[in-house]
Amino acid sequence: MKTIIKIAFPLILAGSLIISSSFRGNPEKNAQVVVPMGTFATYQDYQKKNLVIYDEIKLGHGGYKGVLKGKKVSGAYKSADFWGAESEDGVFYRVNKKANIAPQIISNAKICFYAGMELSVSRFYDGSVKSVDLVNVDKGTKFSELFWISAGGEGDMIAASMDNLATLMADSPDLVTKMKAKGIEEKNADKWFDNITNISGWIKDYETLHTAAATTPAK
Repeated sequence: MKTIIKIAFPLILAGSLIISSSFRGNPEKNAQVVVPMGTFATYQDYQKKNLVIYDEIKLGHGGYKGVLKGKKVSGAYKSADFWGAESEDGVFYRVNKKANIAPQIISNAKICFYAGMELSVSRFYDGSVKSVDLVNVDKGTKFSELFWISAGGEGDMIAASMDNLATLMADSPDLVTKMKAKGIEEKNADKWFDNITNISGWIKDYETLHTAAATTPAK
């Protein structure tokens, strides 16, 4: 029999960490959010927010459906002709054709971080976070089966495991040592928000290190 677990992440931390990198705009308090929805043909389009606007688009597990210029469209992610999408709630997604999924973008940097569609975000009309839950997860599922990373926005999306993180950050050995000392909890879902916090922090540290190196003049 299939067992489902539901995990509610701490709201204050979730609002500042996860959503700040994946939500469009900063609407006025108590104003109803009107967010364009649609797809991004390429990663460059996502960076520039060049959106192909849909009348409606719904992103589900294994595929999408919507209305584009009055015409119904649908398909599997594995055959999608776009890089990513923005949903009606203003959250950004990247298509993973190999896995036939569209994970949410947690952070977009030299190393990108994504969460599977099991991460459910509910918002108030002003865009602020009402709740962040991890739902419909089979008992025994590993963290790295639901969370993904990539080298930039065009690199292959791979499991967010310690081995894969260490590989992507191999040119920063001190940071890798720090990461391995902390570790990633794969099986205890109660610790997964700690994983998200730690991984986001390591990615930020990596970005800072390489930005500083790029701007330091050679002697």
